[in-house]
Amino acid sequence: MAESTYSESKCFGCDARCCHDGVYLKDGEEEKLIDFVNKHSEDFADILEMDTPIIVDGDWPGQEDERKTNTLPRDDYDDDYPKHFTKTKCIFLDNEKRCRLEYVSEMHDEDPNDVKPESCRMFPMRLENGKYVIPSGKREDDPDNIGEEYPGFISFMPCINRAEGMVKS
Repeated sequence: MAESTYSESKCFGCDARCCHDGVYLKDGEEEKLIDFVNKHSEDFADILEMDTPIIVDGDWPGQEDERKTNTLPRDDYDDDYPKHFTKTKCIFLDNEKRCRLEYVSEMHDEDPNDVKPESCRMFPMRLENGKYVIPSGKREDDPDNIGEEYPGFISFMPCINRAEGMVKS
């Protein structure tokens, strides 16, 4: 694989916990991802050789009939990694905690925004009432807080408070 110009400036250098469970895809994104991986198969050879699907059916309550990126086992976590998160990573997250969709795009002088799923590009913002907003980092406001077995998602992201501070009125 050639050297990439991938920059970590967009993320805050955490343990990529937002990528722990893959990402749910919007209409048309599955086809874009598969086409992109096939177009750049030499850059994704290790994934293609695993003979595991890149995209799978979702398993989150209420999203079982939606599609998402597959996950792989992972064991390189920060000490404060949430215990209720699965010990997995998105199939496109490499061992350096970089999104391969993004840096492979850049290596080929392509726009990563053309292939990277919208939910990833917009994170930590969430779509609410047709607009993207930065959610509160408070546990009681976390829309994924469904109780003790899963006390939330966004409120466990190290970047959420930093992102709130970046927004200009």
